[in-house]
Amino acid sequence: MTGIFHVSFDGVDAARASAIVGLLRMLGGLAGSPLSCDAAVDVRMRRVRVRIRAPGATGDSADRVSFWAVRAGGHLSPPSRWEEFEAELLASRRLAEDVAVEDAASLVAAAFPGCESRTPGGALPVLVLRLSGPELAGMTYDRHRRILFLPSPLPLPPGDELSVEIHRSGIRAAPVRARARVEDSRPARRAEPGRPAGIWMAVRSSPAAHVLLSERCVRGGSFETQRATQRFTVRGVVRVRDLEDPAASVVEARLRNLSMGGLFVETELRHPEGRRLEIDTALPGGYPLRRIGTVAHSSAPGFGLRFDPDTDGSAERALAGMLAALSGRGRSVLVVDDDPIALAMVGDAFRERGWSVATAEDGESGLRALTDSLFALDLLVTDVVMRGMDGVAFVQLIRKAGGEGDLPILAVTGSPTPELRTALTEAGADRVVAKALGPERIAEAAEALVTTAVEDAGGAEGRAPGAGTGYSAGQGAYAA
Repeated sequence: MTGIFHVSFDGVDAARASAIVGLLRMLGGLAGSPLSCDAAVDVRMRRVRVRIRAPGATGDSADRVSFWAVRAGGHLSPPSRWEEFEAELLASRRLAEDVAVEDAASLVAAAFPGCESRTPGGALPVLVLRLSGPELAGMTYDRHRRILFLPSPLPLPPGDELSVEIHRSGIRAAPVRARARVEDSRPARRAEPGRPAGIWMAVRSSPAAHVLLSERCVRGGSFETQRATQRFTVRGVVRVRDLEDPAASVVEARLRNLSMGGLFVETELRHPEGRRLEIDTALPGGYPLRRIGTVAHSSAPGFGLRFDPDTDGSAERALAGMLAALSGRGRSVLVVDDDPIALAMVGDAFRERGWSVATAEDGESGLRALTDSLFALDLLVTDVVMRGMDGVAFVQLIRKAGGEGDLPILAVTGSPTPELRTALTEAGADRVVAKALGPERIAEAAEALVTTAVEDAGGAEGRAPGAGTGYSAGQGAYAA
């Protein structure tokens, strides 16, 4: 058996390049057989493409490569997209053909200044866990047996040893580290309600990790932890085609949440239960998703679609990789400020809290950055007094002309007068804070805003755009 993995990385900066280098250096020890790969880097487009060949790969080694590739921020391309992957590989500016994975790691490291890898070849793989965001919703910890359950549609083989690095939201302290061993694993294809897909790990020799997991992880019994596979709040535009009405045009709606079994779409159009539809969308990071399914239910906010069974399993494997990548990704923020010192300081405050940070020096470049990564963003932080377009006009353009009602927006101003606060709120800002708070307090206020938005997502439908919506999933969200 020959395992071939087509892995795409987009939006690559020095930090993500470091994760890619670490992945490539440790893969040789994980796969259980010699690996070779083709690797291409396009620094201008911020993308890396790697085709990994694993001759004689077993099912366990294929699971390892898939799991760790998406945890490093990669996307596994299904066979239907291999031709497109090949074209991107050849179009990239640097190409290494049929080289060892260690040589491919060196290629990536050389292309991104500041790239570092903490994972030497042969070391235990490092699993980064963030006690915030989507991953925490389904994570549980048995404090008596010291078993951590990590929701994941991709499995890891029982017996695998790894290091765990636990990051706490809103705390600048160093992450807590521990060793762990995989005790059991259930892939998405074998999951069912009450028997969720995921990985059970015994956490060892770290009292600090034991205390932290005992305090922060859900104990079990909630709706989310009993689902067959985790459901993710996902923002984006989805195109819907009615397969039973050839005359019907393709319409655009808003994607709200997604699981292995289906998705929920917010729209005013009514599709009766049992209707056959095709959906086409792009997930955060630009990952394409096109599936056919049946309307499971239709309600005031929209409809839930149950995906058709996959004939050869390739669509399920690709979707599992996408969802695993969504689960493991950290939160991302775009910071806009025409003061380079303030921009750097606020950006650093977010980075120290584990955020992925993009920056823009004014409203115009901020709009371009939003266009490039809108649905991959968790938050926008913008200054108010800027050259060219000011913060009020910038926020209003995003909310009104752009139609983006979900992205949490924090406005930062040096003169937080009541009149300016009113103008920003009416434009669509979710919260206004004074610049005098300083970078740390601004980042703290932003994290509180995003946390509140996520917690309120279930009841946010029906609010007007810009009215402090945060993320909106809809109470009728389809439970696949």
